[in-house]
Amino acid sequence: MDEEMDEDVIVKVVDCSNQSEFKLCKVRSVQFGQKGIPYLNTYDGRTIRYPDPLIKANDTIKIDLETNKIMDFIKLYLPFHGFIKLYT
Repeated sequence: MDEEMDEDVIVKVVDCSNQSEFKLCKVRSVQFGQKGIPYLNTYDGRTIRYPDPLIKANDTIKIDLETNKIMDFIKLYLPFHGFIKLYT
């Protein structure tokens, strides 16, 4: 992922040429389970244990479909709530 600066706005560009290898998912909630183990739930029904502590609800995560691990994440920026554009 590349970051570009444009008038105090950070834009992340996601390379979608190998889309079958990853999936972008929105985080529904971040909670703690039994014995304090952190986990997050996504809007497509996935549950991922031990996420990065910087990931919060409404952020977007990039998941590797083979290992089901988080590859990268995009923080929610409130003035552009829900505005993510994919360039192919």
